[in-house]
Amino acid sequence: MEGLEKAWQEAAELAADDGAVSNRKEALDLAAALIKLSRHYPHQTIPDFATSLVSGGESTTSRVERLLVWEKAADVASNRWRNAVLAACAISLAAAVKLGPVLALIHSITERFVT
Repeated sequence: MEGLEKAWQEAAELAADDGAVSNRKEALDLAAALIKLSRHYPHQTIPDFATSLVSGGESTTSRVERLLVWEKAADVASNRWRNAVLAACAISLAAAVKLGPVLALIHSITERFVT
């Protein structure tokens, strides 16, 4: 279970880094701040729910390296919009293909009741 907690903690820190930066300058500023803070806190006994700044080591290094090569991520909202439109078109096409015979059957049944 310890490995799972460590992986979750690292993923949370990476997600926080992603949320904190929106351009290259901010990424470099955050990387510099992580380096400065990691130097101020010597390696100690790691308390529960500690950040990688306290636990130090490879997590901070990987975060800094990741921030140094930061590139703007693709706009997720536009990808979601495009996927939603494609899904709506596919559903409409499937409904038109399936609904045609059903409508013809309902039409013939209704004509029998009327006449």
